[in-house]
Amino acid sequence: MTTENKRDLAADLSICEAASSDVWINVGVHVEEYDRLTEEGCDLIAKFERECDAVFCAEAREGWPESIRRAMAAEEQVGALIELLRETIGLILPNETDYKCDYRRRYVCHQIDKIVPEVGEDE
Repeated sequence: MTTENKRDLAADLSICEAASSDVWINVGVHVEEYDRLTEEGCDLIAKFERECDAVFCAEAREGWPESIRRAMAAEEQVGALIELLRETIGLILPNETDYKCDYRRRYVCHQIDKIVPEVGEDE
C-alpha cells in the first residue's frame, strides 16, 4: 500500500489550482489559429510542436485536479477502512474452548495481512 516516492497530493493540487483559470484551448499546430486567438485577447500559454503534447497539457488542466481530489478522498476512505478492520479484529476474541472462533480470527487476520500488511502488525 505504500510507494517509495509517495507524492504530496496537497502540494500537487496547489500547483494545479495556481495555474491560469482561463479557458485552455488546444488549437493544435496551426500558427494562424494561435495568432487569431491572441488578437482576440486570449493569453497564449504555450506552443507545442506536436498536437498530442498540446492535448495532454489542455486536458491535464482539468483532469489532474479532479484525479488528485479523487485520490485524496480514496486515501481517506482506505484509512477509515483500515481502522474499521482493526476494530473488527479486536472483536473476534480468541477462545480456547472454541477452535472455530480462533480459526476465524486467524483467518481474518491473514486475509487482512494479504491486503494491508500493516493492519495486523500491532496485534
